[in-house]
Amino acid sequence: MGEDWIANWGYSFPVLLKLPIGRAGKKPVKIVLAVKKESNIKTIEGLPAECEIATEYVQLAKRFFFDKGRPDIRVVPSYGNTEHKVEFGATGIIDVTESGDSLRENGLEIICEIMESNTVIVANPESFADKNKRPFIDCFVQLINGAYQASTYIMLVANVPGRVLKEAVRIIGGLKGPTISPLAVEGWFALQSIVLRENEHKIIFDLLRIGVTDIIVNREISLVMSQPEGGA
Repeated sequence: MGEDWIANWGYSFPVLLKLPIGRAGKKPVKIVLAVKKESNIKTIEGLPAECEIATEYVQLAKRFFFDKGRPDIRVVPSYGNTEHKVEFGATGIIDVTESGDSLRENGLEIICEIMESNTVIVANPESFADKNKRPFIDCFVQLINGAYQASTYIMLVANVPGRVLKEAVRIIGGLKGPTISPLAVEGWFALQSIVLRENEHKIIFDLLRIGVTDIIVNREISLVMSQPEGGA
């Protein structure tokens, strides 16, 4: 569930896990107020009295404008293609965006960011308090988090000459360090480790520079159940 819809409906759930996952990538989305660029409206205060704002987030929008001292704004429901509502009379829209590209393509300009929304795992409060159900809920959350963590790692395997083994171990690193296995070829070792995907290219480059060969990368990791640093 997204934090945006929890906020829209005013729900109060225990949040068990927050993941920075948006519609098309590993980053949260934003709920924004946008208007036609040529309108020259730059602030909430600049919105015309009793103008229409189209949105799927009706309850969230009403509370937002009330808190901003603009209860006169008319919030109208919109379902699908909200960006087009300004062509049919709306002064602006409140919508979800990740990159802002769709808004710009429709000639819209963001004048206010209302909230950031992550994907969250929540629980029914009664079920969460039930000592018989709680272990199953905790296990489910760990599995979901493990699947997400897996998406941020790769498995890297490389053949390393013994003369640079110590340096290769330092470069590869990993969750708790690489596995070291001697090869049938004397003086050579195989290193295998789980490393952060964002570090992949630097690690490979540094390994090649010291003479490491036969580097293999596996990006299809299903689950990483890792104890956080400092955990028991």
